[in-house]
Amino acid sequence: MAPAVTYAYFAKYVSNHDGDTIVFDVDRGRLTHGFWDRPQWTVRLYDIDTWEMTGKDKARGVMARDFTAMVLRGAQRITVQTIHPDLRPPELEKYGRVLARVFADNNDLAALLRAAGHEKELGPIV
Repeated sequence: MAPAVTYAYFAKYVSNHDGDTIVFDVDRGRLTHGFWDRPQWTVRLYDIDTWEMTGKDKARGVMARDFTAMVLRGAQRITVQTIHPDLRPPELEKYGRVLARVFADNNDLAALLRAAGHEKELGPIV
Protein backbone atom coordinates (compact mmCIF):
# COMPACT_ATOMS: atom_id res chain seq x y z
CA MET A 1 0.00 0.00 0.00
CA ALA A 2 1.36 3.42 -0.95
CA PRO A 3 1.92 5.95 1.83
CA ALA A 4 -0.62 8.72 2.13
CA VAL A 5 0.37 12.37 2.27
CA THR A 6 -0.94 13.93 5.46
CA TYR A 7 -0.12 17.64 5.85
CA ALA A 8 2.11 20.30 4.30
CA TYR A 9 3.79 23.07 6.32
CA PHE A 10 6.09 25.96 5.55
CA ALA A 11 9.42 25.63 7.31
CA LYS A 12 12.78 27.30 7.90
CA TYR A 13 15.98 25.35 7.48
CA VAL A 14 18.03 24.99 10.68
CA SER A 15 20.68 22.33 9.93
CA ASN A 16 21.23 18.87 8.49
CA HIS A 17 23.13 15.86 9.78
CA ASP A 18 23.58 14.28 6.35
CA GLY A 19 21.88 14.40 2.97
CA ASP A 20 18.55 12.96 4.12
CA THR A 21 18.21 14.01 7.79
CA ILE A 22 17.31 17.68 8.25
CA VAL A 23 16.22 19.93 11.12
CA PHE A 24 13.51 22.53 10.43
CA ASP A 25 11.54 25.13 12.36
CA VAL A 26 8.04 24.24 11.17
CA ASP A 27 5.24 26.79 11.00
CA ARG A 28 2.03 24.98 11.93
CA GLY A 29 0.06 28.22 12.22
CA ARG A 30 -1.81 29.94 15.01
CA LEU A 31 -3.54 27.77 17.56
CA THR A 32 -7.11 28.56 18.60
CA HIS A 33 -5.89 30.23 21.81
CA GLY A 34 -3.66 32.68 19.93
CA PHE A 35 -0.22 31.05 20.27
CA TRP A 36 1.93 30.28 17.25
CA ASP A 37 2.88 26.62 16.94
CA ARG A 38 6.44 26.43 15.56
CA PRO A 39 8.04 23.16 16.66
CA GLN A 40 11.51 22.10 15.60
CA TRP A 41 11.36 18.80 13.70
CA THR A 42 14.07 16.40 12.65
CA VAL A 43 12.92 15.19 9.24
CA ARG A 44 13.91 12.03 7.38
CA LEU A 45 13.46 12.52 3.63
CA TYR A 46 10.98 10.13 2.10
CA ASP A 47 11.92 8.02 -0.94
CA ILE A 48 15.70 8.40 -0.86
CA ASP A 49 18.69 7.15 1.10
CA THR A 50 21.86 9.22 0.72
CA TRP A 51 25.43 8.25 1.58
CA GLU A 52 26.34 8.12 5.27
CA MET A 53 28.77 10.42 7.08
CA THR A 54 30.91 7.53 8.31
CA GLY A 55 32.86 4.63 6.87
CA LYS A 56 34.40 4.20 3.46
CA ASP A 57 31.78 6.40 1.76
CA LYS A 58 32.24 9.39 4.10
CA ALA A 59 33.41 11.67 1.27
CA ARG A 60 30.18 10.95 -0.64
CA GLY A 61 28.19 11.56 2.55
CA VAL A 62 29.84 14.96 3.02
CA MET A 63 28.98 15.90 -0.57
CA ALA A 64 25.32 14.85 -0.06
CA ARG A 65 25.15 16.80 3.22
CA ASP A 66 26.64 19.90 1.63
CA PHE A 67 24.33 19.65 -1.41
CA THR A 68 21.26 19.48 0.85
CA ALA A 69 22.46 22.49 2.86
CA MET A 70 23.18 24.50 -0.30
CA VAL A 71 19.72 23.82 -1.77
CA LEU A 72 17.86 24.62 1.45
CA ARG A 73 19.89 27.73 2.33
CA GLY A 74 19.20 29.11 -1.15
CA ALA A 75 15.46 28.40 -1.11
CA GLN A 76 12.97 31.24 -0.80
CA ARG A 77 10.25 28.84 0.37
CA ILE A 78 10.54 25.42 1.97
CA THR A 79 7.57 23.09 2.33
CA VAL A 80 7.59 19.97 4.50
CA GLN A 81 4.93 17.45 3.43
CA THR A 82 4.47 14.72 6.04
CA ILE A 83 3.93 11.05 5.20
CA HIS A 84 2.05 8.43 7.19
CA PRO A 85 3.77 5.21 6.05
CA ASP A 86 1.76 2.50 7.85
CA LEU A 87 0.62 1.70 11.39
CA ARG A 88 3.58 3.38 13.10
CA PRO A 89 2.86 6.57 15.07
CA PRO A 90 1.67 9.30 12.69
CA GLU A 91 4.39 10.71 10.44
CA LEU A 92 7.28 9.04 12.34
CA GLU A 93 9.78 6.57 10.93
CA LYS A 94 11.62 3.88 12.89
CA TYR A 95 14.11 6.28 14.56
CA GLY A 96 11.43 8.78 15.64
CA ARG A 97 12.08 11.33 12.91
CA VAL A 98 9.24 12.90 10.95
CA LEU A 99 9.04 11.14 7.59
CA ALA A 100 8.38 13.74 4.90
CA ARG A 101 8.87 15.01 1.41
CA VAL A 102 10.67 18.35 1.33
CA PHE A 103 10.24 20.94 -1.39
CA ALA A 104 12.64 23.85 -1.91
CA ASP A 105 10.93 26.46 -4.10
CA ASN A 106 8.58 23.72 -5.37
CA ASN A 107 11.47 21.39 -6.27
CA ASP A 108 11.42 17.94 -4.62
CA LEU A 109 14.65 17.71 -2.60
CA ALA A 110 14.84 13.91 -2.99
CA ALA A 111 14.62 14.27 -6.78
CA LEU A 112 17.35 16.94 -6.74
CA LEU A 113 19.61 14.71 -4.63
CA ARG A 114 18.96 11.75 -6.95
CA ALA A 115 19.67 13.81 -10.08
CA ALA A 116 22.95 15.05 -8.55
CA GLY A 117 24.07 11.46 -7.86
CA HIS A 118 23.72 11.48 -4.07
CA GLU A 119 21.45 8.43 -3.73
CA LYS A 120 22.86 5.10 -2.53
CA GLU A 121 22.55 2.39 -5.16
CA LEU A 122 20.56 0.29 -2.70
CA GLY A 123 17.40 2.32 -3.33
CA PRO A 124 15.10 4.08 -0.87
CA ILE A 125 15.02 3.06 2.78
CA VAL A 126 12.00 4.00 4.89
